[in-house]
Amino acid sequence: MFALKSYLGLLLAGAGVQALSSTLTQITANVGPNPNGVLLYQYKPTKLANPPPLIIAMHQCTGTAQGYFQGTSLATLADTHGYIVVYPQAPRSGTCWDVATNATLTHNAGGDSLGIASVVRYAIANWGVDATRVYATGTSSGAMMTSVLMGAYPDIFSAGSLYSGVAYGCFEGPSAWNSQCADGDLIQTPQQWGDLVRSGYPGYTGPRPKVQFWHGTADTTLYPQNFQEEIKQWTNVFGVSQTPTATSTNDPLPGYTRTSYGPNVQGILAQGVGHTVPEQETDTLNWFGLSNLTPGGGSGTTSTPSTSHTSTSTSSSPGTSGTPTGPGTVAEYGQCGGIGWTGGTVCVSPYVCKVGNAYYWAQKPSSQLHPATFPNLLKHHSSIRMSTQTATQAARGNGKRGRGGPRGRGGNRGKGSGPQVASPPDARAAVAATAVNADEKTKALSEAQASGATTADDAEVCWICAEPFKFYSVSDCDHRTCHICALRLRALYKKTDCTFCKTPQPTVIFTTSPDAEFLSYTPDSIPYKDSKLGIFFETQAMMEETLILLRFNCPDSSCDYIGAGWGDLKLHVRGVHGKMLCDVCIRFKKVFSHEHALYAPNVLPLHLPSMPHRSQKSMPKEQIEGGVHPLCQFCRECFFSDDELYSHMRERHEECFVCKRNEVRDQYFKDYEHL
Repeated sequence: MFALKSYLGLLLAGAGVQALSSTLTQITANVGPNPNGVLLYQYKPTKLANPPPLIIAMHQCTGTAQGYFQGTSLATLADTHGYIVVYPQAPRSGTCWDVATNATLTHNAGGDSLGIASVVRYAIANWGVDATRVYATGTSSGAMMTSVLMGAYPDIFSAGSLYSGVAYGCFEGPSAWNSQCADGDLIQTPQQWGDLVRSGYPGYTGPRPKVQFWHGTADTTLYPQNFQEEIKQWTNVFGVSQTPTATSTNDPLPGYTRTSYGPNVQGILAQGVGHTVPEQETDTLNWFGLSNLTPGGGSGTTSTPSTSHTSTSTSSSPGTSGTPTGPGTVAEYGQCGGIGWTGGTVCVSPYVCKVGNAYYWAQKPSSQLHPATFPNLLKHHSSIRMSTQTATQAARGNGKRGRGGPRGRGGNRGKGSGPQVASPPDARAAVAATAVNADEKTKALSEAQASGATTADDAEVCWICAEPFKFYSVSDCDHRTCHICALRLRALYKKTDCTFCKTPQPTVIFTTSPDAEFLSYTPDSIPYKDSKLGIFFETQAMMEETLILLRFNCPDSSCDYIGAGWGDLKLHVRGVHGKMLCDVCIRFKKVFSHEHALYAPNVLPLHLPSMPHRSQKSMPKEQIEGGVHPLCQFCRECFFSDDELYSHMRERHEECFVCKRNEVRDQYFKDYEHL
């Protein structure tokens, strides 16, 4: 999950990385137990401290070791201070670190964490690394893995610095993604959180690594409540109060607030920053106690035990480590192009080179592969995206990807400090409205069939979205909807009641059967489950095809890109497509990521009037996709709908009761003085 700073780092890679004293090399030696096959890369400066410290630096979801090497300045600073950096790479193509399984969360039990712990032990034994100065840092999913290492391997690590992560054990469960944790809804007591850390290495009584947390208040991928849960957890681990012992504002940047809880726990909350907080490497080194470290021995070399490992040098340009470094054939799913790429560009049929982002083009199949192959499914979800866009268009009835028509402005909004008029709440039930439109479409289909006319698709349709079924969702009451509508209700609207009879449904089953009753299913027939959503699946392919809709898929129907978070996706659509996403829609609109509208930079200010702009296109409001967000003229703040604006006006501004009594309704003033 690259922040803007990381992308700028990539742009400057040609100048910055070429000046390094060494290169990034793949570790091919047997470092010890590595059950998941974590790929390992090292950057070892030509001049080392004596003995050298070691930093483990971990990438975000969909990232690579090479990308994190390029996107941060840890390697450059390694030349200055003489430490070694190991960049692990998640073994699953296009996915995140394993931070959910019991194996990875437990000392020496397996998972990705054991592979990383093994390379640390190897480095201590073979490279002469200082065993008392081993550290870990990472961004987003890499921050989560840092947390895992702090809890499961406190005997190895001395400190950690986490950029936009979550508490240790927060993602624990059967699924790789935990929406309850990500949304900040997993709230526990400090004792409960602390017990989780202590369970990572049962019986361990030695010292614990100190921890530093960075988080943005505008993070909508891993909500900022996770920052508070991290503080609760580790203050309990160290047995200190949650009341800060020191607080400093605008540190290290304007809008950043640093709070310390004794010498071992520190939090930095970045006001207005989303996902992720840009890496502050010099600050992290200071936390690790490496700021004053310099290479020792004069010659810059440190005497270390002889090693038997061999390394494979990789290109210092952005891309997937281990890809061929000259013109030639590209490995399956390897990098084949992008800004600065100098490696192989030839793809083997049926693979073609497809744009992932401006810096990373990857070899992918030219056509859709079997859906059961999850890595392929992640990279080829266009058909799924289009089917849900079609369903949304039909449900909304306007052909605009389900974004509705222009919102009513409610008359004069007022100027300056004078009166402003706001419409009263319009109680809109999204599901009910969708059902009405679906009923109309279903009725039209029935009339067409009764008259002998042929329809585009005579298949049975969902009563909510009026689209043909691919998979059915059946609940305990045996009422059925399509799987997409069921997923939308449970994941986006957080509603689990049956949409037909309104009875609570803790679980539903996604199936291909149009008539099998809920109670007829046995555990063996529905072996796959997302416990957070309460959904059982007949097959793994069905589960993967469904849950991919919850990822950050690019709204451009011709693009296969899957972002690591909203920040990453916004950077992608701006850099690759020259378009922008609306932050208000991202926060409040209950649609999948690929269903959001993309706006040209001169059109978005029409849709979002509070947005600063230099120039904007002239366009009738009714032609603006998604309408226009209502604006409070007093605060210059946009709201998702008139409902939210109405609530804001009542809470923040003054209404004239005389006007209201005389049926001149909703006349507002900036404050009591102006009233």
